[in-house]
Amino acid sequence: MTTGMSKQCEKTESPPILESPKNGAPRRYTLLALGFNLGLVLVAISMIWDLWFGKPFATALERFWLVLYSVGLGLSAWTWLASSTLPLWMRRALICGALALIAYGGVDSAREFDAEGQVLLPGRIVRDRFVHDGLGVSFKVPHNMRLLRDVSVTSPYSGQDASRNRLRFGEQATLFRMALPNDPEGKSSPIRLHVKPFQFSRLDVVVLQVLNQQTGLASQQGVRLVRPMRLYQLGQLDIVEFEILRDPKPALTRYVYLRSGSYLLTFVLTSPNAQDRALFDDFIQSIQITHRTTRFNA
Repeated sequence: MTTGMSKQCEKTESPPILESPKNGAPRRYTLLALGFNLGLVLVAISMIWDLWFGKPFATALERFWLVLYSVGLGLSAWTWLASSTLPLWMRRALICGALALIAYGGVDSAREFDAEGQVLLPGRIVRDRFVHDGLGVSFKVPHNMRLLRDVSVTSPYSGQDASRNRLRFGEQATLFRMALPNDPEGKSSPIRLHVKPFQFSRLDVVVLQVLNQQTGLASQQGVRLVRPMRLYQLGQLDIVEFEILRDPKPALTRYVYLRSGSYLLTFVLTSPNAQDRALFDDFIQSIQITHRTTRFNA
């Protein structure tokens, strides 16, 4: 009897009350998800800005764009790593590493932007070399020529500020010309350097650009293509070049293309003597580009 009553009491006992789940964890993941999506939105805004309008032209706007992109990227990386199931120490290490990389990229981008502000400044002669700090480029110059320090800009835009120090896409600057003793104005300068901003993405983009110019020059009257385009590497430099010959007064001209950061460099080497190809080769081997990207597909 006692046994039966005890069994009945066990059956009538109320079930245990379950504790309500804490709301801290769901709220944390909700905030992390909001932060991750906000970071993606900031990155998307900066990328659309860059795609449609290009990098900002003014320093203040460039800094704002850089902060927008860096904060968006950093916020997305931090929230994504913080919401992972990795051990706490590993999450902290990855977050610190990601933020350090983003900060380094931001500082490097700001440094490159400041360097681009010196592109239209005239270069200088150091010993027997022409040095241009804005491009990080230097090369050997002949002793019997005089440097013309005038910098000219060819632009499709109208109403440009003459005091500006940056190039827009579509513009080209002539940064280097040498004048022979019998040509003080440098109209037939044997060495010229043209520079223009360029969107480097793939190697074939540069090759197509050079092929178009080669085709355009070779189609002119009195111009013959004597050495078609070739691509090669010289140390850390990617180089594309071709040669044409102008008649009736023979003038051998070699077009040499290199990269310095976000700029496409075009050296135009001209000589009335076809035997000067060896001098062209010596000049190209003297070109040095430091602290800038020189690979076409990098």
